[in-house]
Amino acid sequence: MGTFSARTHPGREVFGRRPLVARLGHQQTIGAIGHRLCRLIWKILHQRLSYEERGPAVTKHRAQRRAAKMIRELRSLGYRVELLRSPSGGENSNPCYLSDPPMMAST
Repeated sequence: MGTFSARTHPGREVFGRRPLVARLGHQQTIGAIGHRLCRLIWKILHQRLSYEERGPAVTKHRAQRRAAKMIRELRSLGYRVELLRSPSGGENSNPCYLSDPPMMAST
């Protein structure tokens, strides 16, 4: 289970199987996270590394993967899904068109 857990939950291999709060309690967990952040900041400043914010890009990528998965599932259920792109390409545009699945012939 340890290998599977480490593979599916990045970062767990560092702390073990149980979450940090369960092992240390709330106050020590806050201190451990603060210590980790201090070490990270020191490394960035000491080695003159550039910091890259990964939050929004990861979220956008996950949204694209989730949309692709949902479209795949709808198609496997018999729905016809057509991707439509708006001329403006805005965030609030409807990215796909969904039609009802074909009706089964009754016998």
